[in-house]
Amino acid sequence: FIAEKDRPQFMQDLVRTIEEQESLKVEYAVKDRYGREYDSETIATLMRDGLGNPAGLVSVVRDVSERKQAEVMLRESQEMARGMLESAATGIYVVQSGKFQYVSPLFEEISGYTSEELIGTYSSKYIHPDDREMVRKRAVENLKGQSSMPHEFRFIGKDGNPVWVLEKVASIEYKGEPAAIASFMDITERKQAEAELEKAYEELKTAQNYMVQSARLRALGEMAGGVAHDFNNILAIILGRAQLALEDVRDEKVEKSLRIIEQTSVDAAKTVRRLQDFARVRVDRAFEAVDLNQLIDSAVQMVESRQVELRDTKGVTIEICTELADVAPVAGDAAELREALVNIIFNAIDAMPQGGKITIRSRQDNGRVVLSISDTGAGIPAEIQGKIFDPFFTTRGRAGSGLGLSVTYGIVTRHGGTIEVESSPGQGATFHVKIPVTGKVEEQPVKEAVPLSVKRARILLVDDDAEVSEVLGLMLKQMGHRVTVVTSGREALDAFTKGGYQLVVTDLGMPDLSGRDVARGVKEVSPDTPVLLITGWGVQLDPVGMPEVDGVVPKPFSREVLSAQIAELLAPEQDEGE
Repeated sequence: FIAEKDRPQFMQDLVRTIEEQESLKVEYAVKDRYGREYDSETIATLMRDGLGNPAGLVSVVRDVSERKQAEVMLRESQEMARGMLESAATGIYVVQSGKFQYVSPLFEEISGYTSEELIGTYSSKYIHPDDREMVRKRAVENLKGQSSMPHEFRFIGKDGNPVWVLEKVASIEYKGEPAAIASFMDITERKQAEAELEKAYEELKTAQNYMVQSARLRALGEMAGGVAHDFNNILAIILGRAQLALEDVRDEKVEKSLRIIEQTSVDAAKTVRRLQDFARVRVDRAFEAVDLNQLIDSAVQMVESRQVELRDTKGVTIEICTELADVAPVAGDAAELREALVNIIFNAIDAMPQGGKITIRSRQDNGRVVLSISDTGAGIPAEIQGKIFDPFFTTRGRAGSGLGLSVTYGIVTRHGGTIEVESSPGQGATFHVKIPVTGKVEEQPVKEAVPLSVKRARILLVDDDAEVSEVLGLMLKQMGHRVTVVTSGREALDAFTKGGYQLVVTDLGMPDLSGRDVARGVKEVSPDTPVLLITGWGVQLDPVGMPEVDGVVPKPFSREVLSAQIAELLAPEQDEGE
């Protein structure tokens, strides 16, 4: 019954059994009566006679074909499983009782460890400390079927650097005991891409907020400019009338009242200029080379009294330290830039009611000087960071005006720079002011003082506001000039062509022709005749961009300022004798 292929082995086993042992357990391929071969398990026992000599064999033969097929299938399954584990696109590992029992080759590659280094060690020691509790909870949820979602965490590689991984855990039985098997994918590049995308989004959001802020403040500036113009016209009438009346007054009480009106008008004019500063529309100040490091030192000295006051009255200590690098000068107005810096420092002090530290740094980056003012205060909530530069926005209630940072924003913008805030609640705040560096700034020539006494001249005065023109005409006549007053630009040009005028004084905004149109018309007829522009827009105008105008006097103005400007414009040969 033994299949031919196994007969030689059967004969050897038979001889060995008879000669050496009492029984034999072997497996052969056998044949049934129809010639079908199948796997069998044979247990043969040697029988002996009464003398102890071999007398025969008693054998039990069992068909084990199904078992053999199952073993083959198991072996094939094991080979397939091993191949799948070793060729999987994710790292695979098995953990039992908290320790690694198996790790795939890709897991070794991702982690940097060999299987020999990992097997038998606790898996949790390789998880970033900040992520361990989260990983434990998610793994339990996966194993209990409460969640099928994979989770992300940082795995500490052999080089000590964290590797971001995406993991999914399932429960299995391993060597007869409960275990967990996990797939493990390296997503470090994806996380880096997400971080870069998040950074780009934040930069885009910052740029968008800056554009919205700029548009909002530009609209406010236009409104403030219009208001300032109207105020200046009104103040020009009040101040002019007061100064005219002072020339003839003899009563001391009346004179005192007029002086009060005059001073109040001057103060009001300063307030209007402050409004124009706030609205970022002033261009009347010339820029010069400014060393921002020196500016920082002077700003720190200016806030020193506030530090002393807080320390002595409230026991609050504010420490200010500087870290200044060599930086190039910038073109700007030192007083304005110092004011902007002081506003930021005061804002930082207010953010630290219990005391703290302010650090001011300077550096140069890509053609700009960067000033960074950091505090250790409570920080600025994200929801209000976009509002802090809005006018009248304050978190200090009645104690704050809400103009400090708005004015600072305007000053920085007027200098061609930017201001940004970086803050997180509980982490303080840092303001970054960036001003473009400049080349050599030409020094403005110092003008010699001009005497206030002016010889008489024929002056053509044009202003569409009857009250202003009347006050201005009376003032010029008091100075000894002969004045012709007209109320429109076309009327002024018609009068000028008839000749005989040594100076033209014109308003800027008029219904028919603007003051600049009048100036151009005058220059076409007589290029040497000076044109003086008197306007409520004065501090918002840049004389450099108006070659047809010889001088600008902003409203309101004093008699002395007007007289000095006229004296400067009228050359000796233009003066008219008695």
